[in-house]
Amino acid sequence: MLSLTTLSLLLPLSTAFVIKDVQKPLPPSQNTLTPSLDNISIPTFERFAIEDMSDTAFYLHHKSTKHLLGERSYLLLRQAELESREDEIWNWIWKNEVECGNWADEGLDDYEDQLRLWLSDNRVFSVDPTVVPQHIITGIEDLATQEWKTRSEMRRRSYCSEDRDDDKDGGKSSISGLETSEPAWRAVVPDEYLVYQIPSSVLEQEMEKEQEVWEARVEKKKQDILAGRLSVRDMKMPDLAKCEKLESRVWQEDH
Repeated sequence: MLSLTTLSLLLPLSTAFVIKDVQKPLPPSQNTLTPSLDNISIPTFERFAIEDMSDTAFYLHHKSTKHLLGERSYLLLRQAELESREDEIWNWIWKNEVECGNWADEGLDDYEDQLRLWLSDNRVFSVDPTVVPQHIITGIEDLATQEWKTRSEMRRRSYCSEDRDDDKDGGKSSISGLETSEPAWRAVVPDEYLVYQIPSSVLEQEMEKEQEVWEARVEKKKQDILAGRLSVRDMKMPDLAKCEKLESRVWQEDH
Protein backbone atom coordinates (compact mmCIF):
# COMPACT_ATOMS: atom_id res chain seq x y z
CA MET A 1 0.00 0.00 0.00
CA LEU A 2 1.32 3.45 -0.90
CA SER A 3 2.21 5.73 1.97
CA LEU A 4 0.46 9.06 2.31
CA THR A 5 3.69 10.87 1.39
CA THR A 6 4.17 8.83 -1.78
CA LEU A 7 0.55 9.24 -2.76
CA SER A 8 0.70 12.98 -2.29
CA LEU A 9 3.42 13.15 -4.94
CA LEU A 10 1.11 11.47 -7.42
CA LEU A 11 -1.92 13.66 -6.79
CA PRO A 12 -2.46 17.39 -7.25
CA LEU A 13 -1.20 19.42 -4.33
CA SER A 14 -4.69 20.45 -3.24
CA THR A 15 -5.88 16.84 -3.14
CA ALA A 16 -2.87 15.71 -1.13
CA PHE A 17 -3.55 18.46 1.40
CA VAL A 18 -7.17 17.53 1.99
CA ILE A 19 -6.29 13.84 2.40
CA LYS A 20 -3.87 14.77 5.15
CA ASP A 21 -6.34 17.03 6.95
CA VAL A 22 -9.59 15.32 6.02
CA GLN A 23 -10.99 15.20 9.56
CA LYS A 24 -9.90 18.68 10.64
CA PRO A 25 -12.82 21.16 10.64
CA LEU A 26 -12.09 24.54 9.12
CA PRO A 27 -12.90 27.80 10.95
CA PRO A 28 -16.38 29.18 10.22
CA SER A 29 -16.59 31.90 7.62
CA GLN A 30 -17.27 35.51 8.53
CA ASN A 31 -20.77 35.37 7.07
CA THR A 32 -22.22 33.44 10.00
CA LEU A 33 -25.95 34.05 9.72
CA THR A 34 -28.64 33.17 7.25
CA PRO A 35 -31.77 35.29 6.87
CA SER A 36 -33.70 35.11 10.15
CA LEU A 37 -37.29 34.12 10.83
CA ASP A 38 -38.92 35.62 13.92
CA ASN A 39 -35.51 36.74 15.19
CA ILE A 40 -34.10 33.22 14.84
CA SER A 41 -30.99 32.61 12.73
CA ILE A 42 -29.11 29.45 11.82
CA PRO A 43 -25.37 29.74 12.50
CA THR A 44 -22.74 28.54 10.06
CA PHE A 45 -21.20 25.54 11.78
CA GLU A 46 -17.55 24.54 11.60
CA ARG A 47 -16.77 23.33 8.12
CA PHE A 48 -14.95 20.14 7.25
CA ALA A 49 -12.11 20.38 4.75
CA ILE A 50 -14.04 18.49 2.07
CA GLU A 51 -16.76 21.15 2.09
CA ASP A 52 -14.39 23.69 0.55
CA MET A 53 -13.13 21.40 -2.22
CA SER A 54 -14.12 21.78 -5.82
CA ASP A 55 -16.06 18.89 -7.32
CA THR A 56 -12.93 17.68 -9.10
CA ALA A 57 -10.78 17.87 -5.97
CA PHE A 58 -13.38 15.98 -3.94
CA TYR A 59 -13.65 13.29 -6.62
CA LEU A 60 -9.89 12.71 -6.49
CA HIS A 61 -9.94 12.82 -2.70
CA HIS A 62 -12.84 10.37 -2.56
CA LYS A 63 -11.16 7.82 -4.83
CA SER A 64 -7.74 8.00 -3.20
CA THR A 65 -8.96 8.09 0.42
CA LYS A 66 -11.30 5.15 -0.08
CA HIS A 67 -8.38 3.23 -1.60
CA LEU A 68 -6.12 4.11 1.33
CA LEU A 69 -8.60 3.40 4.12
CA GLY A 70 -10.68 0.64 2.59
CA GLU A 71 -14.45 0.79 2.14
CA ARG A 72 -15.36 0.06 5.77
CA SER A 73 -13.13 2.76 7.30
CA TYR A 74 -14.02 5.25 4.58
CA LEU A 75 -17.72 4.67 5.21
CA LEU A 76 -17.26 5.23 8.96
CA LEU A 77 -15.34 8.45 8.29
CA ARG A 78 -18.02 9.96 6.06
CA GLN A 79 -20.82 8.78 8.36
CA ALA A 80 -19.10 10.41 11.35
CA GLU A 81 -18.95 13.73 9.51
CA LEU A 82 -22.62 13.53 8.55
CA GLU A 83 -23.70 12.59 12.08
CA SER A 84 -21.60 15.37 13.61
CA ARG A 85 -23.25 18.01 11.43
CA GLU A 86 -26.73 16.56 11.97
CA ASP A 87 -26.22 16.59 15.76
CA GLU A 88 -25.20 20.25 15.61
CA ILE A 89 -28.33 21.15 13.68
CA TRP A 90 -30.63 19.16 16.00
CA ASN A 91 -29.04 20.86 19.02
CA TRP A 92 -29.75 24.23 17.42
CA ILE A 93 -33.37 23.22 16.75
CA TRP A 94 -33.93 22.05 20.33
CA LYS A 95 -32.18 25.06 21.85
CA ASN A 96 -34.30 27.50 19.84
CA GLU A 97 -37.52 25.48 20.26
CA VAL A 98 -38.44 25.41 16.59
CA GLU A 99 -40.19 22.80 14.46
CA CYS A 100 -38.66 22.18 11.05
CA GLY A 101 -40.42 18.96 10.06
CA ASN A 102 -38.33 16.30 8.32
CA TRP A 103 -35.56 18.76 7.44
CA ALA A 104 -32.94 15.99 7.38
CA ASP A 105 -34.92 13.90 4.93
CA GLU A 106 -37.62 15.73 3.05
CA GLY A 107 -38.51 12.48 1.30
CA LEU A 108 -40.22 11.24 4.46
CA ASP A 109 -43.85 12.12 5.05
CA ASP A 110 -44.88 12.70 8.65
CA TYR A 111 -48.45 13.68 7.74
CA GLU A 112 -49.79 10.34 8.98
CA ASP A 113 -48.25 10.89 12.43
CA GLN A 114 -49.95 14.27 12.66
CA LEU A 115 -53.31 12.52 12.41
CA ARG A 116 -52.66 10.26 15.39
CA LEU A 117 -52.42 10.68 19.12
CA TRP A 118 -50.66 8.35 21.55
CA LEU A 119 -51.84 7.50 25.05
CA SER A 120 -50.12 5.28 27.58
CA ASP A 121 -49.83 1.53 27.12
CA ASN A 122 -49.26 1.97 23.38
CA ARG A 123 -52.83 3.08 22.73
CA VAL A 124 -52.95 4.97 19.44
CA PHE A 125 -55.99 6.88 18.23
CA SER A 126 -56.86 8.45 14.92
CA VAL A 127 -57.51 12.19 15.13
CA ASP A 128 -58.16 12.63 11.42
CA PRO A 129 -60.82 15.39 11.28
CA THR A 130 -62.25 13.91 8.09
CA VAL A 131 -63.15 10.74 9.98
CA VAL A 132 -63.24 11.52 13.70
CA PRO A 133 -65.79 13.98 15.17
CA GLN A 134 -64.19 17.09 16.61
CA HIS A 135 -65.58 16.54 20.11
CA ILE A 136 -63.86 13.13 20.24
CA ILE A 137 -60.57 14.60 18.99
CA THR A 138 -60.80 17.21 21.74
CA GLY A 139 -61.61 14.51 24.29
CA ILE A 140 -58.59 12.39 23.31
CA GLU A 141 -56.34 15.45 23.48
CA ASP A 142 -57.70 16.19 26.96
CA LEU A 143 -56.94 12.62 28.05
CA ALA A 144 -53.37 12.95 26.79
CA THR A 145 -52.98 16.19 28.73
CA GLN A 146 -54.47 14.55 31.82
CA GLU A 147 -52.01 11.65 31.62
CA TRP A 148 -49.08 14.00 31.18
CA LYS A 149 -50.06 16.15 34.16
CA THR A 150 -50.78 13.19 36.45
CA ARG A 151 -47.59 11.38 35.55
CA SER A 152 -45.50 14.53 35.98
CA GLU A 153 -47.02 15.17 39.42
CA MET A 154 -46.41 11.56 40.48
CA ARG A 155 -42.81 11.81 39.31
CA ARG A 156 -42.35 15.03 41.28
CA ARG A 157 -43.78 13.44 44.42
CA SER A 158 -41.66 10.35 43.88
CA TYR A 159 -38.49 12.44 43.73
CA CYS A 160 -39.47 14.30 46.89
CA SER A 161 -40.19 10.99 48.63
CA GLU A 162 -36.83 9.59 47.55
CA ASP A 163 -35.07 12.64 48.96
CA ARG A 164 -36.77 12.11 52.32
CA ASP A 165 -35.95 8.39 52.28
CA ASP A 166 -32.33 9.18 51.44
CA ASP A 167 -32.10 11.33 54.56
CA LYS A 168 -33.60 8.57 56.71
CA ASP A 169 -31.56 5.73 55.20
CA GLY A 170 -28.26 7.54 55.12
CA GLY A 171 -28.21 8.11 51.37
CA LYS A 172 -29.79 4.83 50.20
CA SER A 173 -32.28 5.53 47.43
CA SER A 174 -35.74 4.04 47.60
CA ILE A 175 -37.45 2.50 44.60
CA SER A 176 -39.73 4.88 42.75
CA GLY A 177 -43.40 3.95 42.84
CA LEU A 178 -44.08 5.50 39.45
CA GLU A 179 -44.07 2.21 37.54
CA THR A 180 -46.09 0.31 40.14
CA SER A 181 -48.66 3.12 40.29
CA GLU A 182 -49.46 3.10 36.58
CA PRO A 183 -53.26 2.64 37.07
CA ALA A 184 -53.28 5.97 38.92
CA TRP A 185 -52.19 7.95 35.86
CA ARG A 186 -53.41 5.73 33.02
CA ALA A 187 -56.42 7.53 31.57
CA VAL A 188 -59.67 5.61 31.17
CA VAL A 189 -60.93 5.97 27.61
CA PRO A 190 -64.71 6.19 27.06
CA ASP A 191 -66.21 3.46 24.91
CA GLU A 192 -67.24 6.08 22.37
CA TYR A 193 -63.56 6.83 21.68
CA LEU A 194 -62.50 3.20 21.29
CA VAL A 195 -64.08 3.06 17.84
CA TYR A 196 -61.21 5.25 16.64
CA GLN A 197 -58.40 3.32 18.33
CA ILE A 198 -56.02 1.83 15.78
CA PRO A 199 -55.78 -1.98 16.23
CA SER A 200 -52.44 -3.34 17.41
CA SER A 201 -52.31 -5.65 14.37
CA VAL A 202 -52.39 -2.61 12.08
CA LEU A 203 -49.65 -0.92 14.10
CA GLU A 204 -47.47 -4.03 13.91
CA GLN A 205 -47.87 -4.23 10.13
CA GLU A 206 -46.99 -0.55 9.82
CA MET A 207 -43.92 -1.00 12.02
CA GLU A 208 -42.71 -3.91 9.88
CA LYS A 209 -43.17 -1.86 6.72
CA GLU A 210 -41.41 1.14 8.26
CA GLN A 211 -38.52 -1.11 9.30
CA GLU A 212 -38.15 -2.40 5.74
CA VAL A 213 -38.23 1.12 4.33
CA TRP A 214 -35.71 2.28 6.94
CA GLU A 215 -33.28 -0.55 6.19
CA ALA A 216 -33.53 0.15 2.45
CA ARG A 217 -32.80 3.84 3.03
CA VAL A 218 -29.80 3.03 5.25
CA GLU A 219 -28.37 0.70 2.62
CA LYS A 220 -28.91 3.27 -0.13
CA LYS A 221 -27.14 5.92 1.94
CA LYS A 222 -24.16 3.60 2.41
CA GLN A 223 -23.93 2.93 -1.32
CA ASP A 224 -24.21 6.65 -2.10
CA ILE A 225 -21.33 7.41 0.30
CA LEU A 226 -19.13 4.70 -1.21
CA ALA A 227 -19.92 5.99 -4.70
CA GLY A 228 -19.03 9.56 -3.74
CA ARG A 229 -22.59 10.79 -4.23
CA LEU A 230 -23.19 11.62 -0.55
CA SER A 231 -21.08 13.41 2.06
CA VAL A 232 -21.37 16.31 4.47
CA ARG A 233 -20.95 18.52 1.39
CA ASP A 234 -24.48 17.53 0.37
CA MET A 235 -26.22 18.08 3.72
CA LYS A 236 -28.86 20.80 3.55
CA MET A 237 -29.67 23.18 6.37
CA PRO A 238 -33.27 23.49 7.59
CA ASP A 239 -35.37 25.82 5.45
CA LEU A 240 -36.37 28.63 7.81
CA ALA A 241 -39.39 29.35 5.62
CA LYS A 242 -40.72 25.92 6.64
CA CYS A 243 -39.81 26.20 10.34
CA GLU A 244 -42.18 27.33 13.06
CA LYS A 245 -41.51 28.58 16.56
CA LEU A 246 -42.94 26.19 19.14
CA GLU A 247 -45.16 27.71 21.77
CA SER A 248 -44.20 26.80 25.31
CA ARG A 249 -46.98 24.69 26.77
CA VAL A 250 -47.59 25.58 30.38
CA TRP A 251 -49.71 23.08 32.27
CA GLN A 252 -51.75 24.83 34.93
CA GLU A 253 -52.98 23.07 38.02
CA ASP A 254 -56.70 22.41 38.17
CA HIS A 255 -58.45 24.07 41.06
